[in-house]
Parts: sequence; C-alpha cells; structure tokens
Amino acid sequence: SQSPKKHLVTREEGVHQTMQLSKSWRNKPLFRRQGDVRFKSGLEASKLLIAEANRRDAHEIEYIDSVSSTMECLSPLFDRNPRYAFVAKQLMEPERFVQFRVAWMDDVGVVRLNRGFRIQYSSSLGPYEGPLHL
Repeated sequence: SQSPKKHLVTREEGVHQTMQLSKSWRNKPLFRRQGDVRFKSGLEASKLLIAEANRRDAHEIEYIDSVSSTMECLSPLFDRNPRYAFVAKQLMEPERFVQFRVAWMDDVGVVRLNRGFRIQYSSSLGPYEGPLHL
C-alpha cells in the first residue's frame, strides 16, 4: 500500500516516461518587447531565440552560428517541455563580463597596450573555468 514515486516532470516511472505538456509555460511570453512574444512550437521558440541573439550580437558571426545550431537541436526539447526555452534564454546572456587592459614594453622599448576580456555565462554548475582572452 505504498504510493508510487512521483517525478517532477512525469507521472510515470521507467525509461520511456511520457512528458506532460505544460500549457502554463507556453502561455508565458518569451520576450516582452513591442508586445508579448509567445511561441506555439519548439521550432518557433528556437527561431525567436536565434532572432534575439541576432538582434543583440549581429557582429559576432561565430556566436550566432553556435546559437543557431544549438537552438535548432533543442527545438524538440522545447516542444516537449517549453520551460527549457526560458532557461535557454537565460543562458544566452552572460552572467559576468570582465574587461581589463595590459600595458607592456616590446623588444624595441615601445610601450604597448592590449585589452583582455573574460565572458562568464553560468556559475550554476560550480566555479567559472576557462581562459582569459587577449
């Protein structure tokens, strides 16, 4: 007479769990600019996220390519569970951007100045890792 284990996303156990469609997440606007922007399918959500990346960072071609391929791969996930579109939107914006300058003298004796930066996207999995870019 034990009650079955309940999972956060599904009502069934096992490998082939059926996902519940969360209509409340689908009714929330993904963006609130020039009216509320909602999506009806995962592909539409991925296109909205790619358009937002293009709007903000059109000059970063490699970043746009990366966002496009990632969001297109994730569109079936957005279909099954729309809340992940909102998570993807949060992860697209850097959490921290550190910019610094380094002054140095070359072999000829000329003082040069270089700019360095570090972009940190998410600390949710622990401390930031990765290189600094000059």
